[in-house]
Amino acid sequence: MFNSLRHLGIKSESGIFTILLIITVLLLTAMPLTVNAEPSAEEYNNHGIDWGAEKNFEQAISEFTKAITINPRFEYAYNNRAMAYCMLKKFDLAFSDFDKAIEVNPKFGFAYYCRGHAYYTQGQYQKAIADINKAIENKYQRIDVYETRALVYLELKRYPEAIADFNKVLIVDPRNAFLHYGRSAAYSKLEQFRQAIEDLNMVISINPQAGDAYNYRGLIYSQLQQYNQAIDDYDKAIEIDPHQRSTYMNRGFAYYKLNKYVQALADFDKAINSSLSTPYTYFLRGNTYLWLKQYDKAIADYNKALTLDQQNAYTYISYRGIAYMGLGKFKKSIADFDKVIAINPHFTDVYYTKGVALMNLYRTQEAIAAFRQYIRLGTDQTYIDNAKNFIIQLGGHPQSEI
Repeated sequence: MFNSLRHLGIKSESGIFTILLIITVLLLTAMPLTVNAEPSAEEYNNHGIDWGAEKNFEQAISEFTKAITINPRFEYAYNNRAMAYCMLKKFDLAFSDFDKAIEVNPKFGFAYYCRGHAYYTQGQYQKAIADINKAIENKYQRIDVYETRALVYLELKRYPEAIADFNKVLIVDPRNAFLHYGRSAAYSKLEQFRQAIEDLNMVISINPQAGDAYNYRGLIYSQLQQYNQAIDDYDKAIEIDPHQRSTYMNRGFAYYKLNKYVQALADFDKAINSSLSTPYTYFLRGNTYLWLKQYDKAIADYNKALTLDQQNAYTYISYRGIAYMGLGKFKKSIADFDKVIAINPHFTDVYYTKGVALMNLYRTQEAIAAFRQYIRLGTDQTYIDNAKNFIIQLGGHPQSEI
């Protein structure tokens, strides 16, 4: 449910531009400037940093290049130019410069971190972890290193390690809402929901207008089947940001689980009308129409979901078959159930619904065969017992179906 912080729309406050400013302090305090008529490599490097601080990255690159021309083994200039290239999204050039900085100085911990951060932004998470670990090994151990590594671990689904790194950073910065957000995502993936909720409570205490935190906490309450509490959180999230489309879908799902289908339908309509036209949204609305016995509308939504998502076609076709049953179109429903069986013969529920449809067409032997198949494959004891009773009603023998 929660794939990553990026999917939640959360952004870290520490980025590569901040790194440029750190470099400024490093160079100005560690490198004495040579007083010459012609600027030195160090001076060109510092000019580049100044341009970077002004967000004029093209000019910064020009200055760093001048520094490198004077001193081709100036690792700081290579690293700084690489970061400027990152800001311009010229990552091939950036990685080339990071590589050169590390080639010149294999113990340049900060360069490993910067390259690792760049790999992280490009979704190359294994390379990011390797570089960040190398940065720590080479004594670059600022707190932002552990924050970035925590985020990478989150992407790699290495949740205990992510939590360990978030813990390190939160000791230093305990009221950082972003970090609590990240740790809550890791806890929720491990189904440690109490800890996840505690972190989100902290986010909300730090920033009561954090609508995403209410939405996210609502999702966790839904996982815990605490749907009324989930709805309270979704209400608050919508109050803060009425344009957040996913919140309407999430609240609609909670209403749906509480059998409040009219309210659920209203929320699914809002989500779809605001362009949240995902297969899952259409599927949920289709199910809601099904419960409201608006079968034609349910079929239309299942068809829409089907056009958007062929991977789960058997699910949408199965429910469409049930909607056809509601309309008394049993031949169409059986045709759909047969399609489902052809796609996924292990989707056991379809044998039960096919049996019911066949009963309504008085196709007795076929109905008995379908119910027997459900008894062999199904797992819901109530429906297994129902299938046995249907077989008896149709003149079959209980011992034959086992």
